Amino acid sequence: MYCRQASVVAAQQPLAVRSHLLQQLDRLMGAPRQLVGDRERLLGGDHPDTLTAREALSSWRSGAA
Repeated sequence: MYCRQASVVAAQQPLAVRSHLLQQLDRLMGAPRQLVGDRERLLGGDHPDTLTAREALSSWRSGAA
């Protein structure tokens, strides 16, 4: 019985690690998203700083995928 339970736990560990890493990535992506939103709200959607922040976020997302 113990051996079977241990194999189930061992099989679940990679899933738990992956889930944790995805949660961390989602948390970390929140700050750049917030920055883009703040720039859009304060400077406008067509402001060069807003466009630069939006492009950086897009580039970072594509590199993270």
